[in-house]
Amino acid sequence: MRLGITILVLYTLGLLVSDIQGHGNRVMDDETHDVIVKVLRGEFHIPVKERTRVQRSALVCLWRNKHLFRLWDDSKTLMYNGKLVAKKTSLKGIVKRGLDETKGSGARKLNVYLKDQYSSISTRNVQKILDRSRRYHLHRASF
Repeated sequence: MRLGITILVLYTLGLLVSDIQGHGNRVMDDETHDVIVKVLRGEFHIPVKERTRVQRSALVCLWRNKHLFRLWDDSKTLMYNGKLVAKKTSLKGIVKRGLDETKGSGARKLNVYLKDQYSSISTRNVQKILDRSRRYHLHRASF
């Protein structure tokens, strides 16, 4: 009972809002990523009536987490909570590069390694990519 009251008090004070409404483990699709980058640069000027559903949800995500999203020095790379945000299209290359750097380790170890650099990578997504990877199965043959 005390734990529930403590969480309720912290939530009303706004201390757990970033955990509850955070970006989480979802890999960001390209359009959402581009909308957030354009807004942070100040280049997004589409009228409200003409915005698509993806653009509106990207703006809500940015509005909820505006203190966590930043642009890196080149003003093209999106950061969330100090870590790079992975796009859906680049996730396969990120996992393959991480697989080479960790010398063919498993999905959980690779996920822990990648979470130090990227904010939106989950074990499930890493496992899906490794299941389809021919190079991974050459290292770890299963009979």
